[in-house]
Amino acid sequence: MCVLLLCLLLTAATVGLYPLDAEYWGPFFHGPTKVDAAMLAAQPGPEVKITTPFATVEGTRVLDSGVQEVTTEDGIYKHVTAGYYALLVTDAEGGHKALMVKSGKPPGTTVTGTLEPMPYDLEQTLFADDADGSGRSAVYPLLLDTESYRSNGYIAAGFGLVFLGIVWIFGVLAVRWLLDIRRHPAVKRAAAWGELGATAAAVQAQLKGGVRFKHRRYSFTDDYVVRQGWLNFDLLRLEELVWAYTKATKRSVNLIPMGTYYSAELHFADGTASIPASKAKVEAMIAGVTQRAPWAVIGFDKKIEELYSKHRAEFVAEVKKGAQAG
Repeated sequence: MCVLLLCLLLTAATVGLYPLDAEYWGPFFHGPTKVDAAMLAAQPGPEVKITTPFATVEGTRVLDSGVQEVTTEDGIYKHVTAGYYALLVTDAEGGHKALMVKSGKPPGTTVTGTLEPMPYDLEQTLFADDADGSGRSAVYPLLLDTESYRSNGYIAAGFGLVFLGIVWIFGVLAVRWLLDIRRHPAVKRAAAWGELGATAAAVQAQLKGGVRFKHRRYSFTDDYVVRQGWLNFDLLRLEELVWAYTKATKRSVNLIPMGTYYSAELHFADGTASIPASKAKVEAMIAGVTQRAPWAVIGFDKKIEELYSKHRAEFVAEVKKGAQAG
């Protein structure tokens, strides 16, 4: 039920983000607005949002300003990623004024892109020698960036769809389990051990008064390993334990050691559990399960890993045969 509620809340929150940025999504869905000289002149100052951010502007001529955007990689390699061009736009009286266009290649006279205030550094570069201000007056204080206005939207929509897909996969599982709890993997596993009611009663009794070791969401009782979380639940029986070992993972960043992380790896005939903890706690877990399941194989070995992964039934049968012989 908690998983289902969380899925509904996350879905509502994701969908609810749309109106928060309607100024972006409106033009995204409706397409670019055709902007003429009068509309360019009416755009607000640099401190105010552009009223038509997704725009198509038609001019009469394109001039190369000579200003380029240069990207430097590794402090050495430089390459031109875009140029700045002046698109001459004719107004109703036949006058001309330039709109700066940022483009990876020389644009045509009809340009579509994101309309935004002219960046301060571009303005300073273009008008460094404009002492009387005549140059500034001949250019709109705007920039039309030809990089697709919809690019960020497509990326956001893609991530949103993937996110909602994952959420609803878990949501569907939660509904299925809510309608029929017998479909839950832990319940299916427990059903193979015997009568479910008796197993549930035994687990509850041991959780109330027989927990031998507890670490975060995991509780170790005399007969079970129980994982209880707000969004998940799992149940494993120590009688089915066949292999256990301490896993140590050394991590480094740029060859700089960042420490060693430990986990208790418990492999059962019908499931697994990987429990991260400190080295001392992992060793305590392994010692505890070894005491309760002395027949289990202890320690990591590549051959054991291959047997468990590829020939689990035979491996489990051999371990249980040894348990019966012991």
